[in-house]
Amino acid sequence: MAGAVPWFARHPRVVQALARAPYEGRVQIERTHVYFAEFALGAVVCVPVRNEAERLPACLDALERTIVRSAGDSCGVVFIINNTTDNSADIVRAWAGRAGIAALVCEVTLARGAANVAFARRLALDLAEGVSRRDAVLLSTDADTRVGADWVARMVAAVRGGAAMVAGGIEADAAELATLPPKVHHVGAVEQTLGDLYRQIWARLVPGEACPMLLTANGASMAISATAYRAVGRLPTGARNEDRALADAVLRAGAAFSAEPSASVVTSCRLDARASHGMAETLAARCKDADPDIDERLGDVPTFVLHALVWRLLSAPSQDCSDVVQRVAARLGIDPHLLRAAPGLPRWRRMAAIIAAGPPVRPLTVSEARAEIYRARGVLAALPDEAQPIDACASLIMEKLDDAGR
Repeated sequence: MAGAVPWFARHPRVVQALARAPYEGRVQIERTHVYFAEFALGAVVCVPVRNEAERLPACLDALERTIVRSAGDSCGVVFIINNTTDNSADIVRAWAGRAGIAALVCEVTLARGAANVAFARRLALDLAEGVSRRDAVLLSTDADTRVGADWVARMVAAVRGGAAMVAGGIEADAAELATLPPKVHHVGAVEQTLGDLYRQIWARLVPGEACPMLLTANGASMAISATAYRAVGRLPTGARNEDRALADAVLRAGAAFSAEPSASVVTSCRLDARASHGMAETLAARCKDADPDIDERLGDVPTFVLHALVWRLLSAPSQDCSDVVQRVAARLGIDPHLLRAAPGLPRWRRMAAIIAAGPPVRPLTVSEARAEIYRARGVLAALPDEAQPIDACASLIMEKLDDAGR
């Protein structure tokens, strides 16, 4: 960490965070500005910024509105303005100087290989964790995003209500969405259809529980308790989808993950990427590729339904399910002992190990996903509406998979 200013010396947790990986030699702090408060906040919104002068005013207006309307916890903002060549920093500083909201504006240069959204978001979260209360709520959004008026209040309430991490709702900017090529809309429609079918199948096979494989988080609208953030090792920077990787870490730890769709934001769906590994890069690839990949969470039907049975097995008494264990393990090509009930171990941690032990799960292309939609409809039609014992569910699934293989 080069160029650190004296302000950091007053915050030992910040100094400690910046002295370890992944920051050594990769972050040059150019300027730091603190507005309106020494930090001991109950909630902090983290915003990475890179060349966002055009969209920042709307983002900042929305942030001011939601923070002013939030009640209870005092709330501030940490901005990481990285590798920027426009006047984004001037816009943020001017807003911070007049808004009357506690803000840390940090202008940095990230080294080659670190100048991406995951690294910038990690830095924002680490600074926020370092200057806030130990039990603070850390929220994340983007500079091309407009948060809803009650976004902070709803996200904070969900964390204070017991969730370790919360995924907020996300809507695409309608005007920008209308300008995207038809192919991008088609990919989105295929993803939506297959995802909806998987949720319906899951509800029949695992009634009363959300599907952890379909839970997701997006850095434009998420929150995590500072306690959970520290416990899971902070935001991963080696993953392309750093927000989802953080959600996976929370689930593996056995902590509560919830969705709060009413805490919604409107985000850009532009094609000109400001940073690598972001949404714009994904949309641009979908415009260019002849048969682009869909969301990596949506694998093939056999794997999904077998994983649904695994989820049931991980909480079922092993003595009642020995036949199902053997059949599912054989289908997945894994050791049956991995499927035995193990009280005290978080289910998602064991689920992740089982997924890793099986065959690699690769993203589907759009054409492959269309074929999986038909298979998913067939499986759904074969499952009764009412809840069934796991052995009955397994028999129906195995029969359907055998029919598909013939």
